[in-house]
Amino acid sequence: MDTGPPSQTDFLVLKTLIDEASQLKSLHKTRAPNREPNEAGEWQCGGCRRFLPVQFFCANTRSPRIPVAFYCRDCDVQRARAYYRTLRGNVKRLSAAARYRSNRRNQVCTLTIHDIFCMLWNQKGRCSYSGVAMEILIPNSHWRMSLERKDNNCGYTPGNCVLIAAEFNTSDFSRYAGVVLEHVTGTAQWSACKVHSVSGMRSRNVDLGLLTEDIQQARSKSFRGGRSRTRVREPNALGEFQCCKCKAYKSLPDFSRHPTSSCGIQSYCRACQKHIRCNHRRTLRGLVQQMLSGARQSSLSRQQVYALEPDHILVKLWLQGGRCFYSGVLLEYQDYHTDWQMSLERLDNSIGYTWENCVLIVLEFQTADNSRNKAKTEVFGTAQWSRAKVAHVWGESSGEEVLRAVQPYDCQGEFSPKGFM
Repeated sequence: MDTGPPSQTDFLVLKTLIDEASQLKSLHKTRAPNREPNEAGEWQCGGCRRFLPVQFFCANTRSPRIPVAFYCRDCDVQRARAYYRTLRGNVKRLSAAARYRSNRRNQVCTLTIHDIFCMLWNQKGRCSYSGVAMEILIPNSHWRMSLERKDNNCGYTPGNCVLIAAEFNTSDFSRYAGVVLEHVTGTAQWSACKVHSVSGMRSRNVDLGLLTEDIQQARSKSFRGGRSRTRVREPNALGEFQCCKCKAYKSLPDFSRHPTSSCGIQSYCRACQKHIRCNHRRTLRGLVQQMLSGARQSSLSRQQVYALEPDHILVKLWLQGGRCFYSGVLLEYQDYHTDWQMSLERLDNSIGYTWENCVLIVLEFQTADNSRNKAKTEVFGTAQWSRAKVAHVWGESSGEEVLRAVQPYDCQGEFSPKGFM
């Protein structure tokens, strides 16, 4: 499938498209002839001219005499698809989606379709972040026009929104529930500054000695020594138990349950457990476990194959030289909720998580492939990144070669996965 950009739209052609789409055409409809069902009780569709049963039409709420709509359901679908392949239909879809998301998040939405037309003209049909020519008509295509909020804490307003290629519309996971704001040092969201910084990031050198040390440390469990038998924990006069971590006395709801414990609760309180989990996720070992847990759950929900071991990720990291498979940017694997965070990517989203189908990329290049499950028309492309797309925006990478990351691999010998988890 061709992953190249759409042809540059001539300014005059773009202005003509915008002017036509901005004007709401008044339809001078002639009065429809009186419609009557045939002897079988079927009604004629005004589009395909077929006589069909009532259930093949939507209900007509405008005329009590004629119970069915003028077009059958199939013709309605075809007309809607044709409409959304026009500039006005595409912009109205973006506007409707913005209103829906604003209502769901209880945020303001003052953006109108005319505001979007002004954005499109001011940006000359190009992505606000990268300058790539956007596809403004065809759905399910590469470099498709998408609406972006520069500040995700604010709603959809003309001052907070720009038009970008869908490839640059990534999720901001740092705003999810349960995220500790003090631990957020960056996000996967793109910006014009971040796009311009990619070239410099690709030319940075990798400390292979440090990479080897980090991988070996992640492969070995921390030595805890022999555990002495924990004394029987007794509550104080208020019925509170002492946390073995912070040494504070807390009530039962502050502890998680532990059926095999003598007192029925965990040794550490919930706050200490959360702190330990957060710190663990900010290590290479913790990040690998987090990625594989998400991959395993995704495979189960999609009923796809899952055939990865923790050591597979570490071997991928070494073979890729600590760089993103698509872009060559250095992977950040020692922190969570940061810029350029390491993430697991499937090259073919119709296949599960296997050694041959998975690579490591930075989270900025992990965009949703909505065409695979949600597309209702012909698919011309997706928002998923590839090396060809990266080369179009930033040129060929001069970093280390990472092609071997997808070569067949026999997990034996030096990189045995045993003992990792």
